[in-house]
Amino acid sequence: MIEVGFLGVKKQASSDQSRLDTEVQYSLSGLMMASIQLIGVLVVMSQVSMVILLIFLPVAAACLWMQV
Repeated sequence: MIEVGFLGVKKQASSDQSRLDTEVQYSLSGLMMASIQLIGVLVVMSQVSMVILLIFLPVAAACLWMQV
C-alpha cells in the first residue's frame, strides 16, 4: 500500500519535471529572441546616430546595477 503511494508521487514528480523542461525551453527561446531584436534595433539606430549608444549604455548599466 505504501508502494502505490510512492509510485503516484513518482509519477507526479516525473510529470512536473517534464512540464518544467518544456517551459524552460520556451522561456529561454523568448529571452533570446528579445535580446537579438534589441541588439538589432540598437545596431540600426547607432548607424543613424551614435548618440543613441551614449544614451543606451548608461541606462543599461543603471538597470543592471538596480537589479543587483
